[in-house]
Amino acid sequence: MLRHLLAIALFFSLAGCGTTLKPVKPNAQTGLFPTTVAVTPSHIQVAEPFNPAYRHMAFLKFNADRPNPQFVAYFQTSIKNMEVFEQVVTKAEIEPMIIEKQLQEKVTNVSDLLGLNLLSKQIGNFLIIDVDSQWKGSYNFESTLQAIDASTGKTMFKSSVQAFNWDGLDVPMFRPMLNAFVLWTKDKLPSAQASAATATTGPAAISR
Repeated sequence: MLRHLLAIALFFSLAGCGTTLKPVKPNAQTGLFPTTVAVTPSHIQVAEPFNPAYRHMAFLKFNADRPNPQFVAYFQTSIKNMEVFEQVVTKAEIEPMIIEKQLQEKVTNVSDLLGLNLLSKQIGNFLIIDVDSQWKGSYNFESTLQAIDASTGKTMFKSSVQAFNWDGLDVPMFRPMLNAFVLWTKDKLPSAQASAATATTGPAAISR
């Protein structure tokens, strides 16, 4: 527990250095966030077909009981800026929605997959986006974004990116991870074959 708390403290103390947790808009033509790190197959652990029904709503789920507001705002703003989903909501916003629709007796908890599955039965299917970042020691960090089908509990997409915090984490870690997510929603993730071909012809184009 102490190691976990120290990791959180270090992560957010470093957020003040360089560019970390500062949302930007994606490139208008490509839809990708500006970064110097291209998305590769090594960043992708799971990639099932994107269901257009997910566009209805994205629910952001965080592992911490009290996630840092800056961390939450960064990912909520970034995913809204993708303009893929009609709504991008957090627990703080979904609970009043449940009360407004008078679903309290049918959906008593939105902190776990079971409660979110019950919610999907009432409002239609949506995508659960679970975002986490971990300190790996020294200045090394790893961030993971997992997208889960609320109606089945199945992981449909998962991406992990590691980075060394030399001058912030947005460019080397968060934006490449978000770009992998963007490409998944567009069915344009790079294949291992395409990456091998690129390696022989030159670096991939980067959104700027």
